[in-house]
Amino acid sequence: MVSNSRSLRWMYTLKMNKSALNYSFFHLFVYICRNFKKIPMKKTLSMIVAAALSLMSLSAFAQNDTQMFNHVSVGVGLGYDGLDLQVAAPIGPRFQVRAGFTFLDPILPLVNLVTKSAAGLEIAPVNYTVDNINYHENGMNIDKVKLGGSLQDRDIHLMFDFFPSKSSSFRLTAGAFFSLTPGGILNLTGTPLSNSSAPAIPDSDKANTEFYGITTDPAGNILLDMKYGSNVVKPYVGIGFGRPVSLKRRVGVTFDLGVAYTGGTKIVSYNYSSGSAKEVALDKAYLDKYPEVAEKLGKDASQIIAGANTFPILPIMNLSLFVRLF
Repeated sequence: MVSNSRSLRWMYTLKMNKSALNYSFFHLFVYICRNFKKIPMKKTLSMIVAAALSLMSLSAFAQNDTQMFNHVSVGVGLGYDGLDLQVAAPIGPRFQVRAGFTFLDPILPLVNLVTKSAAGLEIAPVNYTVDNINYHENGMNIDKVKLGGSLQDRDIHLMFDFFPSKSSSFRLTAGAFFSLTPGGILNLTGTPLSNSSAPAIPDSDKANTEFYGITTDPAGNILLDMKYGSNVVKPYVGIGFGRPVSLKRRVGVTFDLGVAYTGGTKIVSYNYSSGSAKEVALDKAYLDKYPEVAEKLGKDASQIIAGANTFPILPIMNLSLFVRLF
């Protein structure tokens, strides 16, 4: 009778104070281990059953709350910015936090299909030749430039979701993306080519002879990078539907729609004539300064370069599937 009353009091303490779980169960475990040979088997079983019932009771109680990090979900999503892997947890009755990793690589074939059908240009990897350069000055014989490289964009992100209503799946989201590719989302290497037997650029002219304000690198290649203006941190705001951590069901679907501030997109090349790489922005001002470049690139490419820095935000839409682990 004494043993049963102690067990009931212990269970009651667990229900009233969840922090007692680790303390009580640990001491019960130590007590049984130290006195295993001394405790009658019936009493041992009684204590084990009491512990099991307490754990079951506490688990049922936890299903009705959404406190700090007491549940965890994992998710996978697909959106404009690529494939998204996330982990989520509640941080209060109306708040949840998500952390994840986004990378563009898995959807590059789809990106290629779109860009090839729209502009006849593959960007993953890039395989494009700019013809009709016809630069024959300062000992150079550049008739065309063959571009190679690939599109890449990898981020980690941290998002905070606020649910105005406890019963609704609608949420407001704020957070940020942190770029893992600050060197650029598109890195191109241009190889100058000549239509004649003469070298496009003599070795003595590499990295020190300008043409249209840029030079090659010491290896004789023209480098082009596309970067976000904000470079590393991209703040995000948006709305969403669905709870990444749902207590009503183990599997759930979420939808996110928002914008990330990128600071615009800039296209740069480099000038090595000073001994180190100096960025040269390829923008509207550059095309105005070198109208022959705009003419050689063509109307479509010139419009893309001129308008690259016009939009400082990046629309983001994502559909995700979450599974609650506990």
